[in-house]
Amino acid sequence: MTVHQLFPTPGLAFDLTEPLARDSFRSLLQPGAPEWMRATMVTTSGGNTAGPDGTSNSVTRGLDREILNLLRSLADGVVVGAGTLRVERIPYPTASPLVILSARGDIATHNLVPTADGDDDLVVITTEQGIATAKEKLSGIRHRIFMSPEASPPEDLAQHIRHILGAGHLLIEGGPQVWKLLAPVTDDLWLAVVPPPSSNAEGMPGWWPRGSGDWELGSMFTDEAKMLYFLHRRLRGAPSKP
Repeated sequence: MTVHQLFPTPGLAFDLTEPLARDSFRSLLQPGAPEWMRATMVTTSGGNTAGPDGTSNSVTRGLDREILNLLRSLADGVVVGAGTLRVERIPYPTASPLVILSARGDIATHNLVPTADGDDDLVVITTEQGIATAKEKLSGIRHRIFMSPEASPPEDLAQHIRHILGAGHLLIEGGPQVWKLLAPVTDDLWLAVVPPPSSNAEGMPGWWPRGSGDWELGSMFTDEAKMLYFLHRRLRGAPSKP
């Protein structure tokens, strides 16, 4: 359960079973501003975000899910696309709303995993055409439905979500359409890569919009499973060090 910092040096080790070490590692992941958007994904070294079973479950290993929980704990809202929910079971965040983006309102409710206390907050952002379907799918499930801004740039969608939540820190968990849509307004990307990548750029999906801004490698970690974790930060408004 130890995360080893490889960059920047000198490297540190964080035993996530120890509360103080866990808090220290979590502090490295703090958003850099009151309004912050982070994307997170696990990939193969070739940039695939799904394994043979068509989900991320056959890709993830090591401390990836444990770190994902820490990233979620720093977010005011966790954003996923309806397509991801159709193929993967998505646990509700324990302390923030789950936000589902769906053009058609087709919400795969059977893949929603409630928290232990069941006090879950689900926000669905859909089109005018998707509202009726979303209401039907979500019958009996606590939820809030909002219309998406029509043909708006990603900046407006990000601010729309923040306005709904009344908070500024967003974590984008996928899938590819949502990641691509919001890449231009993403402040940092937590990339968990299955070994063995050969460079600090390997593992980045080929569809990630490379021209969406200037990026730099802020930090890099590994664990006993030899997973590599890269935190790529956008230079615009982002700190150069974690």
